Amino acid sequence: MEIQKMEKIHFTTITKNQQNHEKDLVRKYWEQELIQFTMRPILRKFLQNPVNTKGLRILEFGVGAVPGYHLLSHIYQHPEQTGLKRTALLSEKDVALFMGLATEYEQVESNNEQYRLEKKVRFIRHNYAQGLGIIGKAEPPFDIYFSKYAVLSKLSPSQLSNLLSETCTHAKLGSVIVLDLNSRQTGLVHDSERYYWEEAQLLKIIKEVSESTGISLKILNKVDRCIFTPLKRKYLNQLFQKDTRTDLQKLKIQEDQRRATHKNSTLEDSYEQLLGSWNLFLEYATQRLEKDISYKDIQNWESLPSSLQFGLMTLDRLCSDTDWIAYGDRRANILEPHIAYVLRSLEYELQQGLGLGAELCYVLEVV
Repeated sequence: MEIQKMEKIHFTTITKNQQNHEKDLVRKYWEQELIQFTMRPILRKFLQNPVNTKGLRILEFGVGAVPGYHLLSHIYQHPEQTGLKRTALLSEKDVALFMGLATEYEQVESNNEQYRLEKKVRFIRHNYAQGLGIIGKAEPPFDIYFSKYAVLSKLSPSQLSNLLSETCTHAKLGSVIVLDLNSRQTGLVHDSERYYWEEAQLLKIIKEVSESTGISLKILNKVDRCIFTPLKRKYLNQLFQKDTRTDLQKLKIQEDQRRATHKNSTLEDSYEQLLGSWNLFLEYATQRLEKDISYKDIQNWESLPSSLQFGLMTLDRLCSDTDWIAYGDRRANILEPHIAYVLRSLEYELQQGLGLGAELCYVLEVV
């Protein structure tokens, strides 16, 4: 078999776990893309730095069924453009090495097989709960130490502190460390095998590590993810499904579903703004899909968050501009996916990284 044909087969091969991932449309179009939103400015900054001429070195803790290499290499330079070809922000020539760590032998073998033709990508079995270990001794510093989907919540506080300490010591000036964890503020049933973090606890760990290592860490970004998706995953998935109409009222957050914020005023204000915007948009969307009503009649329009205003206006415009379509299910296939993207934008743009979601991501820079 020719190499060219082998490469074509390689890039279209996916595992069963990836197939399940593809079926979870919220995972694919919501959670995965929010991770990519977070990483886009980080990658852009590295790639625009003239010092990085040899390519980026990236280390991922806990690769899972869909390695971080897939997510990072599918971030596009201009996602708003509609031409046939898209240019990835991170091309093959921009990568010196992507190394993924996993604790399970089968996961390592599966990923190495999938990326067998990628000379710059390799996966190693390593228990990162015990720190960097041999990786820290055998490998030069990485530009990015990456994690996703709260994989680091499998570590205890002392294990996370040790891993962060060893990572800081191994890193170089300008390296970025992405800590992705579960948040204690979710108000959901907790997995006994995971640790759930509050913002104050994480900040304490970061401060202690910085003091003990003598290495300064700058917080570049902090992001709450999956704030309402755990409660409404079934119906959010329906919004993305072809030819499936969704009862938008089922997506509203009811009184008995409200999340406790432990009487923290900052958390309370952030949560209430998002909840109010979420429910108001869904109420308007429900009515707008039934009849022609104006968003301009919404009470206190001027005081609404700009992201909510934009969402209301774009839905109204899309409803008006597509009413000529006579074939297919316009609501299910055009309007409802847009509603999902508006809800996703509300979550991303109104969150403040305070620990309101199921997942909390901190992006740190060694300075």
